[in-house]
Amino acid sequence: MTTHKAICVLNMQGGFGGAEKRYISLFNHLINSRSDFVLIINRSLFDLMRRNGLLQSTANVIVVNQLRPKKKKSSSAVSASNGKGRKKRSKGHVWQWPGKVKCFLRNVIDWILLAVTFISVHHKYKFTALYGVWQGGIWTWPLCRLLGIPFIYSVNSNNKHFWHRSVNQFFNSQYWVMNHADKLDFLSTRLVTAYRHIGMNVPDEKITVTPNSFVDYRPYYAEHPKEPWVVFMARLVPLKNPMLMLEAIKVFQMKYPGMSQVRFYFMGGGMLMADMKKYIARHQLRKVIMDGIDMEPWLILRKSSVFVSIQQTENYPSQALLEAMAAENATVASDVGDTRQLVTEAEGILVQFDASTVAGAIYQLLANPEECHQKGHRARKKVMTNHTIQHFSAYFLSLFD
Repeated sequence: MTTHKAICVLNMQGGFGGAEKRYISLFNHLINSRSDFVLIINRSLFDLMRRNGLLQSTANVIVVNQLRPKKKKSSSAVSASNGKGRKKRSKGHVWQWPGKVKCFLRNVIDWILLAVTFISVHHKYKFTALYGVWQGGIWTWPLCRLLGIPFIYSVNSNNKHFWHRSVNQFFNSQYWVMNHADKLDFLSTRLVTAYRHIGMNVPDEKITVTPNSFVDYRPYYAEHPKEPWVVFMARLVPLKNPMLMLEAIKVFQMKYPGMSQVRFYFMGGGMLMADMKKYIARHQLRKVIMDGIDMEPWLILRKSSVFVSIQQTENYPSQALLEAMAAENATVASDVGDTRQLVTEAEGILVQFDASTVAGAIYQLLANPEECHQKGHRARKKVMTNHTIQHFSAYFLSLFD
């Protein structure tokens, strides 16, 4: 009887991040040389990945149908509405409950659709183990437990917003899945410490730690001569600190007027975009380009000189940072978490959360092209040597032994 192992990657919110890209790239790699892996993915994520060329094959891919969410108003439209005399309801207001109940019920229906598909394909493929990524684990652990399938959960974040215990947050919380997984594959040892610090019982026998990350490096290389471009590529949410980046640009342009040729690229979308555009206009920032999510970021990264990654808690192992380093960008990074596993003083400049410090680090790199070039060159060598899919896949396959 032929058996299979499953990788389940779900993101029901209609977007994707580094974790989704990483494990779908891994599936692309595995399916080229073996046929005993199945990818389970939700419809909206599947459509996104196929449309943007990130999922290369549909062989052994199981697509789970889901309810289509209604299109939301843009953040700018909401802001305009609020500005016409409407008062924002405070948190916990009773009128928020119908929306929460509706969202929960939609998730229940989507989970039932997943369960029906999952049980059917399990009878066909005879899963010997399942590796769950984000909601791919949160939503499937009860099914794995019911069907006796060994279950491995990928722990990529310790964001407190994903640590709910209330029933209405069941489908977006890591609390239950981490309690019931057979193995917990942590992205770094620091994440293990972080979860234990908040009171999570993480038995040593359940723990594995991912040794490295990777991206598809083929489109990421340097085109010389480099341009005086600075790139910030991340979701535009508070955790990533895009507003701090804008403050640093304001300081940079006031303090270093001779650097008027420098361009600043923001690549990403998120809740702060409207606020950022207002900040740019209010402070008359120059040469700041905001293009939203760019599915071909290599076209900018090949020519840019400096990449800024100033996340609040962790820059390792950021997919965007790996891509930038492969394209020989020197890095300005916040000195937090396990960031030094990727960026040290050899590849960039490590900073604290201060706009003047970030602006000064950017200036130091752009004002010293040879230093910037050497750091970028070492950055590419580091990721191409240490953060390869071959190294990662060997580790990944060992999890199923």
